[in-house]
Amino acid sequence: MLVILSSIAFSSCENTPEPLFTMRMEADLVIPAGLNSFDTHYLYIRDVPTRIENYINGSFDDAGIEQVYPDQAVLSSLFVAIDWAIIREISIRAISSADPTINQEIFYHNRINSNVKELPLLSSLPDVKDILLQDRVTLEVRLNFRSSTPAEIDSRLTMNFAVNGPE
Repeated sequence: MLVILSSIAFSSCENTPEPLFTMRMEADLVIPAGLNSFDTHYLYIRDVPTRIENYINGSFDDAGIEQVYPDQAVLSSLFVAIDWAIIREISIRAISSADPTINQEIFYHNRINSNVKELPLLSSLPDVKDILLQDRVTLEVRLNFRSSTPAEIDSRLTMNFAVNGPE
């Protein structure tokens, strides 16, 4: 009986393809002091380089890229130790440089515990190939706070994207 249940469980799992490569992006962000806990605050990081040409020149061709999915991200403070529990919710959206009407949420977090020194973000599900195969993108950071920001926070957003070929 156990063998039958195990075989059913393993056969129902989807076989996820191995990504062609992982694309890494970094963007620095300054969170101003004194942001309140009543509003949603929108911060924009413009002209973030995707460095896609570094990945596709050589081994890969952009015609062979089928999908680009958000994989992992972390928000970290550069100079000051900060407890990221001051954030109630965070959402990161990627906006196309060519057409700002094309945008997708790529990472978010809405259940942040206390004593968090680096904030891991959860990946969203959309394929963002149409945005991230451009040389530069704009990132929109939406923040809701539990309390006012105590000081200016120099931070870095480090993101990884899984780039998949044909299945």
